[in-house]
Amino acid sequence: MNIQLMLAVALGGAIGAVSRLSVTQLLAIWLGKDFPWGTLMVNLLGCLIIGYLVGLWSQIGQAPSINIRAGVIVGFLGAFTTMSTFSLDSLDFIQRGEWIKASSYIGITFIGSLMAVGIGVYLASKS
Repeated sequence: MNIQLMLAVALGGAIGAVSRLSVTQLLAIWLGKDFPWGTLMVNLLGCLIIGYLVGLWSQIGQAPSINIRAGVIVGFLGAFTTMSTFSLDSLDFIQRGEWIKASSYIGITFIGSLMAVGIGVYLASKS
């Protein structure tokens, strides 16, 4: 495997993980801890970012090098977004019998994620 590729993914992952922690902690302070606002936000932002980048690269007909793509998508976005935490948060609501919170969170995450990717692609087409 290419050492530059691994380093790009590692660097992107480190930045993504620290960014995720920062967003999660800030939103817990601002909005409280009774709903997983941080996880929701990083997943929606991650979808918006990947949609925008893929749309932009498609529009200009050229993507950056594999190292940059992997660093951003696999590294940064892979560490920034989190399906496992989303699933754990959802299960926690269900186990506590908080069905409205669970269904709201699941629905907002899935529909919002699809919309965020679409908005990202749209924004890239207007760039």
